[in-house]
Amino acid sequence: MKKIFAFAIAAVALTVGCQKAQNPVNPETPVDENELVEIKFSTNITTVETKTVESLEGLKLMVYGQNITTPAKRSFYDEATAGVPDQGVVDLTFADTTYYYNGNNDKYNFYGYYLDGATTIEGADTLSATNQVTTVKINGKNDILLAQADENGTYCGAKAREGENPHLTFRHAMSQLKFGAVNLGGSTLSLSAITVQTDTSGTINVADTLAVAVAGLGDFDLPMTALNLDSFSGTPTESDYEEVTTDGSTESELIIFPGASSNVLTLELKQGSDTRKLQYTMTQTFKAGHSYKLLIKLYSLEEIEITASLTDWTVETIEIDTDSAIEL
Repeated sequence: MKKIFAFAIAAVALTVGCQKAQNPVNPETPVDENELVEIKFSTNITTVETKTVESLEGLKLMVYGQNITTPAKRSFYDEATAGVPDQGVVDLTFADTTYYYNGNNDKYNFYGYYLDGATTIEGADTLSATNQVTTVKINGKNDILLAQADENGTYCGAKAREGENPHLTFRHAMSQLKFGAVNLGGSTLSLSAITVQTDTSGTINVADTLAVAVAGLGDFDLPMTALNLDSFSGTPTESDYEEVTTDGSTESELIIFPGASSNVLTLELKQGSDTRKLQYTMTQTFKAGHSYKLLIKLYSLEEIEITASLTDWTVETIEIDTDSAIEL
């Protein structure tokens, strides 16, 4: 089972407001309250069943710090690198710059994302004192993660002096599709290819809702080996569906934007020397952080039925009536 991690920037309990601490960490050491305080991050990990990343070490995360008291001063957007784990906790460091809180009392929000190889569209990045927007192109494999600090609006220099650093929780921004098939017809069928037409570009509005807006339809071909399916009699349960795999053992998957403007499924079927393609427009709204198992019932080269169950991230079941599938 592939795994990815949810990341959390470690923090201690926060006091109310950005006031001078009552119990300094080092009471014998005088504190220069005019000295700028560095913005520091550290992160621990919690495993979540999903995809791709096996270790935080060396992971590149984009971090946006937003000064909400004086927006034009010391807001920043930069790439941070996760260090070597030490008892489950790692430091996040910026390559070339040290960032500081603006004074003691200016309050901050913090956001972040991880693109998992999605391509940033050149010239489509915009950064302002109040927001950061980036547009990316996906390839069907990118498990994009988005994050916002748990206590946004409370972080400041005064609290940072006491070691109270931002806590970021990264969450899945994408939907994962997996597939299974069963043959309910009278003759052996082969499912040789699956294609999903969906949105391939998205705009990440980091400091607003963390939503991913989508645009630009394209086709994603599922990496798979052909399934040769003997006829099955009776009413199939989920365990009766054969998994679609890349190599006979590794389950195939596509990762798409949730809330895409269109999701069109095309199946290529073979029976003897006859090859047909069936197309079906899915009407479901796929949700961020959900992994869907699409269960395909094959009856003949002309008729299919699809159901969908949700696994791994969050679980729900969807049934798709495909009587209206179009033969191509």
